[in-house]
Amino acid sequence: AGRGGASEHAPAFRPASTKLLLPCASRDEWTSALASAERSLRALSFAPPSVQAPSFERLERALASRADALAAALVEDLGWSAAEAADEVSAALRAFSVGWSGGADHLASSVPLGVRRPGLLVAAPPSDAPLLPLCRALGAALWAGNAVIAAVPPAAPRAYLAFVEALEESGLHAGSVQVLFGRSTALAEALEAPPAYLRYED
Repeated sequence: AGRGGASEHAPAFRPASTKLLLPCASRDEWTSALASAERSLRALSFAPPSVQAPSFERLERALASRADALAAALVEDLGWSAAEAADEVSAALRAFSVGWSGGADHLASSVPLGVRRPGLLVAAPPSDAPLLPLCRALGAALWAGNAVIAAVPPAAPRAYLAFVEALEESGLHAGSVQVLFGRSTALAEALEAPPAYLRYED
């Protein structure tokens, strides 16, 4: 499927055979998620990665324990082969492990993910690779002290249910990672007048 280990996702045409499609999050839901992320960022500013490392490790274990369930969900949700699904999950787990342990600079990217600049990251994985780009961004973002909102494709609800269960088991700080379905215009509307903590200034 064009994978290079955990290094980078290579686009591949892999049409999904969607069986269940969930509605996208509303503007109010996005607004609520942004407010929760703001509260989380304030708390995370007092908790360096060394303090949060146990929860990162728990998330890594929780995801690994659900590897088979995640792969089965991708088969069910998207109609992939078992081999394609297992490849996606395996690469995603490796990418998360490298990212949260501070090794993001070893992953090919145009963005210097190893730089610690706490803020909010909105991750929007594509439907042809619903886990690898998300886990790659998530590991690096958590290590850098970021809060993460994942705008995930609504075509893979079972896979993301297993993902959210792992998040809940890990004990990450409330609001530090949130999962919403869809990249609809609702997100753009919620960001029309972004709060100050979302604005980047040199």
